[in-house]
Amino acid sequence: MISSGVERFLDVEEVRGSTPLSRTILDKDMNLVKILILPISVILTIAVLLIPSPAENKEILNNDEIEIENINKKDNNIKIVQSNFAENIPTPQIAEEENKKEIEEEWVEKKVDNCRDYNKVTVLNDPSFPVVKKKPTISNIKVDTIPNIPDQITGFSGASITNNTTNIPTTQHFSVEFEEMPTDILIKQLKFFPATDFEYNIEGNLLNIYPKRLDRLTQYTFGKISKEMCLAEINENCEEYFQYAITFTSSFKETIVYGKSVEDRDLTAHLYGKSDENGKKIMLTGGIHGEEWTSGGLWMLVDYLDSHPAEFTNNNKSLIIITRINVDGARLNRRENSNGVNLNRNWPAYWEWAYNRGDYPLSEPEVAFLYDFTLKQMPDYLISYHSQWPPYGIIFLGNNDSQSSRSFAQYIHNKTGYPIGIFYGGDHVEGDQTEWAETVGITSAIIEATYKTATDWNKNFPLYLDLIRNF
Repeated sequence: MISSGVERFLDVEEVRGSTPLSRTILDKDMNLVKILILPISVILTIAVLLIPSPAENKEILNNDEIEIENINKKDNNIKIVQSNFAENIPTPQIAEEENKKEIEEEWVEKKVDNCRDYNKVTVLNDPSFPVVKKKPTISNIKVDTIPNIPDQITGFSGASITNNTTNIPTTQHFSVEFEEMPTDILIKQLKFFPATDFEYNIEGNLLNIYPKRLDRLTQYTFGKISKEMCLAEINENCEEYFQYAITFTSSFKETIVYGKSVEDRDLTAHLYGKSDENGKKIMLTGGIHGEEWTSGGLWMLVDYLDSHPAEFTNNNKSLIIITRINVDGARLNRRENSNGVNLNRNWPAYWEWAYNRGDYPLSEPEVAFLYDFTLKQMPDYLISYHSQWPPYGIIFLGNNDSQSSRSFAQYIHNKTGYPIGIFYGGDHVEGDQTEWAETVGITSAIIEATYKTATDWNKNFPLYLDLIRNF
């Protein structure tokens, strides 16, 4: 600072244009100035060191707690915040006295932001005081520090399905009425959880929703997800929280048309319950021969299950019932379909040796559609019902050499009393439904009722109940 002052008193242009003699005189003057600067600098340094620092003048506060608004007030004392909930904020390294207050105040601000408890904090005079670390939990956070969270399910006004409705058909569509016509932006925010695709149309203020696919026995929520709920980070799965929505549980039953017959009649399947990889899926089919339309009384089983939904409550079981495969043959009361083909000889298992088998495997639509449907469903077990084995009825194995088929047939025998038999004339029934099912890993059996017009309901109903409840 002194040398800079000396230069200001010198005429720089004169120095630059002076003679060698004048430069010598100037050099001597500068040396004299430099000699005077050294003792002055030493004296100033000692004076600075002797002045007490502001930190030494701090007073330890008697009050352990103080409101945050008081911390932010300016005064001469430097206040450092310690919080039981603060963590991962290192103590600042203060290198220069002139930057100390600025750095410490920044540290105070970080501590407060990280504290998450906006009631009270502890103020200490020593920035090196150890911080007691504790991870924040929900119980540590004031309710008013979380964004305003709407109810999880508040419902739409004018919705045709109310909240917590049960047994909604899997083909059900519904509508929602808004105060104003719903915008494209709003509609894009609407979704199902669990996710499923849907179509919609708008009629004035009415939004009509058409789900493309609903699984059985599943609780669905439809609505607009709340961004505030997601930001609260209380639950990792933000899709569970909706700003407004309706919730409903789909039916335990689903009836679908899986194909068409030669004469364009519906081929219908009834699906009950819900199973996962640890559960069991069982398929029951009847009437593959048209005149045996009474086989197993499966339509009576459908009537019973429709009125007893509790049979499929939390039992991890799926049941697929096709009461009549050969719908055209049943109408004509004959064995074959409208093309004159025996549908139980049209399957791609030993087909080449079958009689009245059709032009090629799966040539008949009734068999081709059921083939695809069975592969899509992939049941664990299949029972194919027939009706012509007087006087006692009989059980045949889908595969005589399969231990699982033998065990399954024994189980059926124990529940129905039907004897277990083996087809005469060979080990296989050519083009048979159960023979094919065994080739794709489905344990199968045939049940022949006693007479063509008999259901043997008294024998088969106990089997049905046990398959659902205990098997």
